[in-house]
Amino acid sequence: MVGDGAPTLVRRALGDTVDEALVRKGLEYFLSYYREHKLDHTRLYDGIPQALESLQGANGSRRVMSVLTNKPVNPSRAIVEALGIAERFVSVYGGNSFETKKPDPLGINTILAETGVRPEEAVMIGDSAVDILTGPRGWNVDLRRDLWFCAAHAGGNAGGHLIR
Repeated sequence: MVGDGAPTLVRRALGDTVDEALVRKGLEYFLSYYREHKLDHTRLYDGIPQALESLQGANGSRRVMSVLTNKPVNPSRAIVEALGIAERFVSVYGGNSFETKKPDPLGINTILAETGVRPEEAVMIGDSAVDILTGPRGWNVDLRRDLWFCAAHAGGNAGGHLIR
């Protein structure tokens, strides 16, 4: 059920209804509830703070890291802050930060431009097929040089590398 954004989640929860008024009402309710309860059960997986530290400082150089999510930007920033990892990221962008969302390359290209990182130096770590599609479309680079993590529900079918 989870994935592909709140509108899709609500539509699926309502049985893929064609009643657009019901979907709008359900989405409004969900977003209102989510604003208040987004951190009720949100936790970092074990080892994530250490992994971020390791990624940021690997090979003796200080790497810049950013968050690009399709969740709205304000709740995304609140989550990153509440989880105690905000200082690791130079920027946090959400699904309403740009005119388009992932997998459109606008967000990743903006991050690359702002940080001065060349595509061939970048690594994107994600948890869905949308993330895998964002990298190649945004960077136009050989996927074999990049690290991709794809959650089990995405199945690795979008063309990235599945890291276990």
